[in-house]
Amino acid sequence: MPMRPPFPTWASSKVLVDSTTVKAHPKLLVGGVWCIADVEYDFNEDKTTTPWILATLKPIQLSHFDFDSYIEARRQFTTDEWIDLLIQSIGFNPELFGKRSKLFQLLRLVPFCGRNYNIIELGPKGTGKSHIYSEFSPHGILVSGGEVTVAKLFVNNSTGKIGLVGYWDVVAFDEFAGKKKRADKALVDIMKNYMANKSFSRGIETLGAEVSMAFVGNTQHTVPYMLKHADLFDDLPEQYHDSAFLDRVHFYLPGWEVDIIRGEMFSNGYGFVVDYLAEILRSLRNHDFSDRYQEHFTLSSDISTRDSDGIHKTFSGLMKILFPEGEATKEEIQGNTPLCYRRAQTGQRSAHAYRFHLR
Repeated sequence: MPMRPPFPTWASSKVLVDSTTVKAHPKLLVGGVWCIADVEYDFNEDKTTTPWILATLKPIQLSHFDFDSYIEARRQFTTDEWIDLLIQSIGFNPELFGKRSKLFQLLRLVPFCGRNYNIIELGPKGTGKSHIYSEFSPHGILVSGGEVTVAKLFVNNSTGKIGLVGYWDVVAFDEFAGKKKRADKALVDIMKNYMANKSFSRGIETLGAEVSMAFVGNTQHTVPYMLKHADLFDDLPEQYHDSAFLDRVHFYLPGWEVDIIRGEMFSNGYGFVVDYLAEILRSLRNHDFSDRYQEHFTLSSDISTRDSDGIHKTFSGLMKILFPEGEATKEEIQGNTPLCYRRAQTGQRSAHAYRFHLR
């Protein structure tokens, strides 16, 4: 008979798990997903075998949602009301944030609803840079930037086992900044290739993935100091302070414009259950709204292909979050698109800010 252990946690590693369960729930093997399990006890006098057998397993995450109902619900809100609802859903009181600050908070969600989207956020401490990636969605994972290896992130050549990019929608690198930190050049090179081509090669096989990457870290100097003496990427490790790497980042979220989190900023109002919102954003990865502005606006002709790609991906992500039905007026498109901070060359002393130009 199935039995529930009379204790809240259980650390035994000697439990028989059938191969079907392993294949059905691969993320449970790399951690980060809680589950409910029924365990059976089958007594055996052979001390070399374990008596514990995993009978059933259920991850604690949403199993079904109605996307059409979500779209219909969105139509009942104004854009400002919808933004406030989303801000409350991620745990903040919208009354204490300005419009631009709210959009910066929501920009942190873009990697969850866009494939192969790369974002970097550098700024002062205490702005909640890593919180959204560690606590918001069961489809994202936060790892220490200094602990990542090629084998852990991409594929282990000795075992052939694929790394984090094969299991998660978003991989975020915490504490990514630090000029004195050393990074594996092989990791930087394979990461640059993946961020550009959505594929990576280890040995004789080329593999593809759709994971988005987020890089977050603290800055040591003020913006005026960085612009005068270096650039906005000054705090990155030397191996990542490379134009080939930076060109592949789609958005630079200016962390110095994000509010320092204080106790009174947390919300006690109503919002979406985060598991529900996480599944909605994941389903939106199948949509592409990057061309929805073209009826009203066009990009400047002097913007490079990589810069325009970053703008398209960022715009599409914000459209999915704010207008999941894909419908927005010209004024809404213009008013809810923040400056896309991009910088093509590390030698430049300022960040370019591109706006959409009226056609």
